[in-house]
Amino acid sequence: MSASTEIGQAQKTLVAMVCVVSDTAMGQEDKLVIHLRFALRQGWTKEEQKEGIFHFIRYIGQPLVHGVVLKVQVMFAEMRADGGV
Repeated sequence: MSASTEIGQAQKTLVAMVCVVSDTAMGQEDKLVIHLRFALRQGWTKEEQKEGIFHFIRYIGQPLVHGVVLKVQVMFAEMRADGGV
C-alpha cells in the first residue's frame, strides 16, 4: 500500500472490532481467535476483549457467546503458556 492509501490505527482497530463482532455473531470461533489475536496487536487488552464479548450476550444470546468464551479462555491460556498475554 502506498502511504496515501494505508489505513491508520483507528481504522485498524475498527476493522478488528467488526471482525470480532461478526465472528461472535456467526459462531465462527476459529476465525474469532485469529481476529482476537489481531486485536491484541492493535492495542486491545485482554480485559477489553472479555468485556466486549460479554456485552454481546444481550444482542446475540448467551448460548452462542458461551461457546465463544470457552474458545477465548483456551486461546488466552495458550498465549500465557507461550509467554504472551
